[in-house]
Amino acid sequence: MIAANAEDRFYVGVQEAAVFGSYLTDVPTLGDLDVHYVIYRKLEDSDEFMRVTVHAARESGRRFNRYLDLLSWPEDELRRFLKNRSRVYGLADNSTLLADPNVPRVTIFTARAPVVNWRAL
Repeated sequence: MIAANAEDRFYVGVQEAAVFGSYLTDVPTLGDLDVHYVIYRKLEDSDEFMRVTVHAARESGRRFNRYLDLLSWPEDELRRFLKNRSRVYGLADNSTLLADPNVPRVTIFTARAPVVNWRAL
């Protein structure tokens, strides 16, 4: 997560991450490690963020069936990087998932402040 925050190619970073689910229980075997993460935009200006998002998505060489898919490219690219094709991690970026205080979790990463280490296109 530190690497993703410092990486120039990502326009979003990880603000916080927590583990939850079976990892926090006494089960002898885990199916996967459930990690919830909260992202932040490295670019605060919304217009600039949209401009670089569209540019990065088009430069990625990927095809997007919907415009919404194109706009979510920064988040998708970050998720692919974090997942790294591993079946061990179950990533969840739904911020409402852990809004319930009854859901047990342990915070494993907190960015003290968003790391802005990017270069404008």
